[in-house]
Amino acid sequence: MLIIGVVALVVIGPKDLPKMLRMVGQTIGKVRRMAAEFQGQVSEAIREAELDDVKKSVEDLKALNPANMIRSEIDAAMAPVHQVSQDLNAELSRIEAGLESTPAATPAGPAEGFPADPAAPETVTASAEPLPVPSAESLSLPEIAPYEPPAMPPRPMGLEGPPPMPDLAAMPAATPDPIDPIPPKSA
Repeated sequence: MLIIGVVALVVIGPKDLPKMLRMVGQTIGKVRRMAAEFQGQVSEAIREAELDDVKKSVEDLKALNPANMIRSEIDAAMAPVHQVSQDLNAELSRIEAGLESTPAATPAGPAEGFPADPAAPETVTASAEPLPVPSAESLSLPEIAPYEPPAMPPRPMGLEGPPPMPDLAAMPAATPDPIDPIPPKSA
């Protein structure tokens, strides 16, 4: 730095050197201010870009409503169940329509399930109509008594002590007391 100062003193001269140093200082100040301004603008642009990214993320999060996502997942999972339900309802309607259109047949032969002639071989014929399905009312099921648990005294559930001891005085007298000696045999 000293060498630059000596060269400037020789080239510019002692009279103009202070003016020149003042001008160089002002120029360096202007350059620094321009650099700071440029750096501020770049920083602001970066912040705006980050802010735009944040705004976009917030908008994406608003669009991603968790309730709607869960609802759509459940609907997608339940679609096959709904399809099967509709198929079963259609089949049930078809069977009910077939039952209503089929007249009740009176048995002309032996009881249902037994052949008319036990010695005759059983033949199976294909029918265009499906066999009638018995309704729940026509089937008789035995009555089942409701379950009643055996009556037991309530027992404490906590750490309140051991279960109650049986009353020894209420026990039958036919059992000998283990402390009593065996009575002598009389002859």
